[in-house]
Amino acid sequence: MKQLLQDVDLTINFDSLFWDSYKACKKYMGSQRKIEGAVIQQIKKLASSQRAQKAFEEEIKKDNTQHLKDKILLLQNEISKLPEVRHRYSIAYGNGVMNIDEYGKTSAELNETENKLRHEISELEKEIGQSVVTEEKVNKALQAFKDFDLIWKEATFERKKDLIRDIIKEVRANGKKIELEFNL
Repeated sequence: MKQLLQDVDLTINFDSLFWDSYKACKKYMGSQRKIEGAVIQQIKKLASSQRAQKAFEEEIKKDNTQHLKDKILLLQNEISKLPEVRHRYSIAYGNGVMNIDEYGKTSAELNETENKLRHEISELEKEIGQSVVTEEKVNKALQAFKDFDLIWKEATFERKKDLIRDIIKEVRANGKKIELEFNL
């Protein structure tokens, strides 16, 4: 997402925020109200950027379940080896290397192992299903991103605080600039 936002200028120039007293007091960064207003303007600028909207959409749609899928493949691989193991035990029993009790116990253990593996696969598939973002959720999130200005105007003070916390990761004041790092 950061690569797609390279063309979006996310800095705020302090020169437009400072009081004339800035020269008298170098540590003064500007009034809180002006800085907050400038930060909100930057969020609105980001929300209206076509590149940012595309990056946001790609980030939301990204499949973050690959590690679960990899684990399922490993478990399926283990299950695929069980028929060969069963076959070897059958041959051992047929050749008299194992008695009927050992063969029965080993077969029961293999069945139990297979059932456990299949159950674990089922649980992982449920987890994947719960973490996949539906098309409806994607569209809803994109619309909220695009309509940030409207949402902001109608939000309560508490909701505005929550929005800012959700959107902004860090605000850095460097010299005469404020740089915003977004949680997107």
